[in-house]
This record gives sequence, C-alpha cells and structure tokens, in this order.
Amino acid sequence: MQETRGKHQPVFYIMLVIGMLALVTRASVALVTTSWVFTDHWNFGYEMGEIAASLASGDGFSWPHWSSHPQGPTAWMPPIYPMVMAVAFKIFGIYSEKAAISLFIFQTLMSILTCYLLFRIGKRVFNIQVGLLTAFFFAVYFPAIHFSVQQIWSTPLFACCLSLLILTLLELRARPTASTAVAVGLLAGFTALVDAVIVVSYPLIAIWLYVTLARDHIAIGKLLGTAC
Repeated sequence: MQETRGKHQPVFYIMLVIGMLALVTRASVALVTTSWVFTDHWNFGYEMGEIAASLASGDGFSWPHWSSHPQGPTAWMPPIYPMVMAVAFKIFGIYSEKAAISLFIFQTLMSILTCYLLFRIGKRVFNIQVGLLTAFFFAVYFPAIHFSVQQIWSTPLFACCLSLLILTLLELRARPTASTAVAVGLLAGFTALVDAVIVVSYPLIAIWLYVTLARDHIAIGKLLGTAC
C-alpha cells in the first residue's frame, strides 16, 4: 500500500506543477494585455453578453432593448454560458470590469480542470507519461490560454465538459452499468446546452459504444436507451 502511494506521489506533484503552469501562463497574459478592460460592450461576450445582460436586467432570455437586433425572446445561443455570465453581471454589474475578471477566473479554472481531465484520458487510453504530456501541452497551448483570459466565451467550459464526457464514455465502455449510462446521458445533455455543435457526434458515439461493447446487444441497447 505504501509502495503504491509513493509511486503515485511524483505524478501528483508533476500534475500540481502543470496546474500552476497553466495558472501562471493565463494570469500573465491577462495582466500584460489587461484583457478585462473592454472599450465596446459588444466585445464583452458578443451575442452571449447581450443575452446575459437581458437576463441580469430581468428581461429573460432575450435581446436587450439597446441591441441592434430585434427585441424579444431568442434561441440564438445555447443557454448555459449566458446564464453563467448573467450571474456575474448580477453580482458585479452588467459589463463591469469586475464581472469580466470573475468570468476570466471561471474560464481559467475550467481550463486547469481540463488539464487534469486530459491527463486522466491520456493515462487511461495510453499510459501515465502520455497523460502528463497531454496535460502539459494543453497548459501552454496558446489557443487554450487565449480563450481562457482574452475572450469571454463558452469555449473553456465546453472543453472541460467534452473532456469529462469522453472520460465517462471510456468508463462506460470498461464498466457498462446503468449508473454510468445515466452519467453519460446527463453530461451529454449538459454539454449540448453549452455548445450544440456536439450533438452531431452523438449518433456516432452511440454506434461506437454499440460496436465496441458487442457483448450482449440487448443489454447494450438498454444502456444506450438509459443514456438517451
């Protein structure tokens, strides 16, 4: 038991360093570029920012009265991230610098969590070394840094949800239980509400699970039905 714990300690410390590296790179870019200062409200989340402002103003999921688009209820964007932004607007003020800082902190945390999830995926599919390299490259990957602290958008949350969904799918393939199938279904639904583009891959995922499991097709069909 102690030998196993000692073997895992270096990996824990390496992941801790990678997490700190991800935090430092993102914080440094934010400080150098003062990315939380917006001269134009439109650049503050674009369409999501407009909907979030309407939510925070008490006008529901719609375009605000100052928008150039027609007012009224909208289905332009998936609901999750505008709601996250609306919470920041409600607490810190609509289009305020404090709201921008809080959202960049949230996006950075999602990006750091994605580093850990990618480590878990790499470790599960290949080995620990691949997992650590994957987490390291994501920590310093400039597009990941950019979307964490230079643009307010749902990308970091979507990447985190997608990584967690992949990890849960791998768990379902290894241990096809009803509880894991429910977790896959909930994650798939939530991820689609973050960014609907993921929906086009769901039929392919179902086919992949059906083919790779290939033990008891009736039981697998029931699990897929549970997930759906």
